[in-house]
Amino acid sequence: MSGSVFQFKEFEIFQENTTLKVGTDAMVFGSLINAENKRSALDIGAGTGVLSLMLAQKNPELLIEAIEIEAGAAKDCDFNFQNTPWKNRLKLHQADFLNHDFEKQFDLIVSNPPFYANGLLSASPNVNLSKHNKALPFDLLFKKSASYLTASGEFWVIAPYEQGDILKKLAQPLEWHLCSEIMVFAKPDRPSRLILSFSPSLKEKVCFELLIREASGGYSAQYKVLTQDFHGIKLN
Repeated sequence: MSGSVFQFKEFEIFQENTTLKVGTDAMVFGSLINAENKRSALDIGAGTGVLSLMLAQKNPELLIEAIEIEAGAAKDCDFNFQNTPWKNRLKLHQADFLNHDFEKQFDLIVSNPPFYANGLLSASPNVNLSKHNKALPFDLLFKKSASYLTASGEFWVIAPYEQGDILKKLAQPLEWHLCSEIMVFAKPDRPSRLILSFSPSLKEKVCFELLIREASGGYSAQYKVLTQDFHGIKLN
């Protein structure tokens, strides 16, 4: 696996032009998103398209639209979409989500958004678009997503563990119910990410913890089972 290509079991992610490469966050998030019985999906801040492709692999009936503002990432995403057996179910918009209008609603909306609200900005505008949420604040992400989510649809988001309460509060005025709350531990006793899903419809809530690496540094059995349909290499 070269630095510019990440090999999955059923597809490849070319990532020559993007500032952010495929990492554990995307692998975990894409593996956990429930795409069952969904017909249409929107991937906000798609990057190289990894989440869209994972969803396309999961659900052969799913039609997916992806939107990405940064030109380099969008170039990679378009290449990845065109070089997959699911290309007829994938559509990319290179645009700013907050200023773009979609022609329909979606029963699944997912986002691995820029995280950092107060960190030091980089000298690279592309890095700032990818990592800092000034271009896509959480409150505006939630509000606009609500206008495109069907009444029974689900909105999935991953964020730093510390920002979980903020996201739950943003869902309240939208009258979204919390459906999933998954605490992700990079190592034992060290929560790093929180994966949440919300819906306008009341559904049975799912809560659990996921450990990525054991104290020894090796991948946990839980992580290996979760990602076994996607990892193109054998994990130690």
